[in-house]
Amino acid sequence: MNFIEPTVGKELDKEQNADRQERLNQMLAFQETHSKEEVYQLKKESLQELKELPLTDRGEQRLSQIESKLDREFHEEKEKENTYMVMKNGKGSKKAFQEKENQKEKIEVER
Repeated sequence: MNFIEPTVGKELDKEQNADRQERLNQMLAFQETHSKEEVYQLKKESLQELKELPLTDRGEQRLSQIESKLDREFHEEKEKENTYMVMKNGKGSKKAFQEKENQKEKIEVER
């Protein structure tokens, strides 16, 4: 019996890892086929649902960190897109674009 049990456990772990990878691949495919706004809204809704669950203080803190990171990344991406569109339309200069990027890097270093 001792020889069978570890093997069964390892097989379950492999199946769970395969399932996890499959879900991850599906999520990545979804992100590629939908707008950033849609993906962002779905992630925000999921976080709100998770926040409604009874969580420990550490769990609530972790969700808040995840939400802050999601918001920051989304808004930074939108800002980059806006800056790119301005540059593409000729309404900005390369120098202004570079200065804005340098400011973002300084902010990231300070964090």
